[in-house]
Amino acid sequence: MFGDLHAVGFTVWHPDVINGTASSLYNSALEGIALSTFEQAAVSLAYQHLEPNLKHLSDTTLIERLFQNFVWGYMRKIILKEQKNLGTQQRNIDENKAYKNQKEVTTRCFKYLYQNGWNERVQLLAVDIECTSDQEDNPGGGFYIMPKPARNPHITDFLRTVDELRIKKPLFRRQRKKTFMEESRVPHPDPAHRSRISERVPLRCPLDWFEANFFNSMDLASRAKFVDAPICLPLQGTDIVQIPNPDWKTMDEAEFMEKYGNDI
Repeated sequence: MFGDLHAVGFTVWHPDVINGTASSLYNSALEGIALSTFEQAAVSLAYQHLEPNLKHLSDTTLIERLFQNFVWGYMRKIILKEQKNLGTQQRNIDENKAYKNQKEVTTRCFKYLYQNGWNERVQLLAVDIECTSDQEDNPGGGFYIMPKPARNPHITDFLRTVDELRIKKPLFRRQRKKTFMEESRVPHPDPAHRSRISERVPLRCPLDWFEANFFNSMDLASRAKFVDAPICLPLQGTDIVQIPNPDWKTMDEAEFMEKYGNDI
């Protein structure tokens, strides 16, 4: 692309999406360069990992529309947002990364609970991604776990214990330790630190996932969403963290509620 740019006297590929139009001579020239170099790259199998259908390369109208939608729809929208609120795009990138990591941790937690025979009420702690804390990079390596203000500290302690057990995997023959090691996750040093993600609450979770005062402060319509939500853990102070095998690990709901749940 850069050779084609220099050939017509340009030094950068920078469409004017703010003050220009898609049909201006300047933007049309940049569009032509982008489409011709894209076609050359596609024919040279540069995008083979994406498994493109190369027969569509001959559909000039389709390729032009896709390009214009991307530049004059998607990219222009991002640029306008950035002009209005500086730093928006970087914040979105950081949040997307945090959300991806949050989803991966949730999936690993659910897999551990399921494979180790925990009842469905406890598994529900790792069904909705918002049950899990998001994280941010730790300058010293690994991640800081963000505080989750709506979550019951009792649930947080339980999930941290599960995490500790989950990452203690035995090393089998011909395995290298680093092949399945997760980066360390430690609580954020500032308990008051918040992110937009950490303020979110799950739609599917046990009732006792919520910190009691937070739940009671929610409006009636929001609380009504959890009218059928189960209780998953005994009260804090009960001898519950005999992980991996407390007596309530495989209890059905009726037996659990009779022994533990009705006290909550």
